Amino acid sequence: MTKREELMKLRPDNHDMRLKYYELVLKSSSLENLPGFSLPKGYRYVYYREGDKKDWIAIETSAREFVLPMEGEAAWEKYYAGKEKELEERMFL
Repeated sequence: MTKREELMKLRPDNHDMRLKYYELVLKSSSLENLPGFSLPKGYRYVYYREGDKKDWIAIETSAREFVLPMEGEAAWEKYYAGKEKELEERMFL
C-alpha cells in the first residue's frame, strides 16, 4: 500500500478526480450593489505574500484537494510558479 493510500484511509478523499474542471471567468459591468458578507470572528483575508506557498498547500490539503503535500507542490509548480508577484495582487488566503 502506498503512502497516499494509507493517508486516504485516515483522511477520506472527497475530491473526485473523475470530474472535469473548467476555468470560469465572471465579469460584471459594475461592482456596485454587491452584497457584503463578514467573516466569522477571528478570520480575515490576506493577500498572498512571498513565502505563503506552504500555507496555500496546507489550505488546499485541508480542503482535500490533495492528500500529500507533494501533490500541492506539483500543482503550485504547474499553475503558479514564476507568477508569485502577480499573486500578491490576485490571491487571497
